[in-house]
Amino acid sequence: KKYGLQLPKSKLKNAFNNEDEDDDSKFNEDEDSGHIDYVKQKMGTNTKVEKTFNKALEDDPTAFEYDSVYDSIKKDREKKQTQMQERDSKKESRYIAGLMQQSLQKKKDYERVKEYKIQKEREKEGDQFKDKEVYVTSAYKKKLEQDRLQREKDENEELEQSKKKNIGSFQKNMLSSIYD
Repeated sequence: KKYGLQLPKSKLKNAFNNEDEDDDSKFNEDEDSGHIDYVKQKMGTNTKVEKTFNKALEDDPTAFEYDSVYDSIKKDREKKQTQMQERDSKKESRYIAGLMQQSLQKKKDYERVKEYKIQKEREKEGDQFKDKEVYVTSAYKKKLEQDRLQREKDENEELEQSKKKNIGSFQKNMLSSIYD
């Protein structure tokens, strides 16, 4: 059985050949050539398209390789997205580090002020509690030693910064020389 549109053989023959012959044996022989002629006739109308196509291929052999170009663009996008995600995951706030540093500095300054007040109170007391025993823990001694080392380090940094040549360090040196 044949499926699809069933046309009489004589009409098929007329469609491919402009001859009106009813000979079935001749139709079977010419059936392939008629079809080829029909295709060539249709292709003949597209010679401009074929020429343009061939010329484009001569100029750039990759002119019609859309899939490879699309794949490369897609890979570039994926790379950029992964880089953005990595950067966002590693990204830290601009100001948090500075704020944390300032917070630590304020704590240190507060402790220094507190120690200074304690020292002033002891000086006011004078010899009132001189006969009493003073108990100081080893942790407190370590803390005092660390504070002393930190003060020395800060003074050295200030000294180094004063050697730098900018207007702020100049003014600071002037003020320190006047009041010393």
